[in-house]
Formats: sequence, C-alpha cells, structure tokens
Amino acid sequence: MLKKAGLFLLLLFFVPAIFAQYINSVDGTKISVDSLKLKIEYLMSTANVSGVCISVFNSNKLVYTSVFGLANVPKKESLKPSTVLYGASFAKEVFAYIVMQLVQENQIDLDKPLVEYLSKPLIDYKINGWNRGYQQLANDDRYKKITGRMCLNHTTGFPNWRWFEADKKLKIKFEPGSRYS
Repeated sequence: MLKKAGLFLLLLFFVPAIFAQYINSVDGTKISVDSLKLKIEYLMSTANVSGVCISVFNSNKLVYTSVFGLANVPKKESLKPSTVLYGASFAKEVFAYIVMQLVQENQIDLDKPLVEYLSKPLIDYKINGWNRGYQQLANDDRYKKITGRMCLNHTTGFPNWRWFEADKKLKIKFEPGSRYS
C-alpha cells in the first residue's frame, strides 16, 4: 500500500510537469503558461489595465495566445479572441521591426522615396471608408519625398491624425525631413 501511495504522489508531482506547456523566453529560459498567466494578471492589476490580448511566437510559430479582462468595462463584457482591439502606437514597433528586417536583407533603402516602391502613384490607391486614402495629397508633390527613415523618425510632415485637422483632410504640415512631429 505504501508503495502505491508513493507512486501516486510521484505521478501527482511529475505528470503536470510533463504535460505543462512551456514558452521560450528571449533569454533562452522557459516559462510555463501558468506562470505567464499569473504574471499577466498581476501586471494588469498593478497597472489597472482592463483588458489585453497576448500572443507569443517562438521561431515564427504561434505557441500561445490568450485574452484577459474586459472588452467593455461599463457593460462588463469579457474580451474574446475575436474582439477587435485598437492597436494605437503598438503598430509602430511592428512597422519598425519589419522595415529594419527589409533593410538588413537589402530589400529597401531607408533614404529612397517610398513612392519609388509602388506600382502606381500613391494617390491612385483607394482605401474604403470615410476620409481614407491619399487623394487629398494630389496637389502637394511633397509626399513624393517621404522616405522610410522619415516614417521611422516622425519627420514625414504629416500630422498625427488627419481628423484633428479643422477640415479633417490629410495634408503635409511641413517639409518632409525638416523636423520631428
């Protein structure tokens, strides 16, 4: 009986470890999914974050994704994997990472005007939706000077948001490359 109890305790201890999911960290260590969940919940609580979606990729493969918290706080609606989240400035890091990979692979030159990479003029690209696209730049050729480097260092001349403009139109506010904004 004691032997069976010992085996049971041994299995109770090791079986969860065998089947536990681990994620590789940037420093080469591994973290369990349970530890990651606890850390995320702690950080959300500490920073008073109402909802977040987390995805982890190891070697370009999705190894973990989960949602935490609420999508709509007043209505107490839970965040779901299908919830559309506004990325705000998080897209800047993704864009910068992709651009620098393309630079490293000699696919683009940071100082070459971006319009030279397009198959048709920028103003000919139509984007559906209210006040989208680049047609409002038709009478301002300065857009033809904008480079990847200017996009990365916020010197394109564009305002942060076109809808903050009195007329809600996209315009270049200053000479591209001349100052930060």
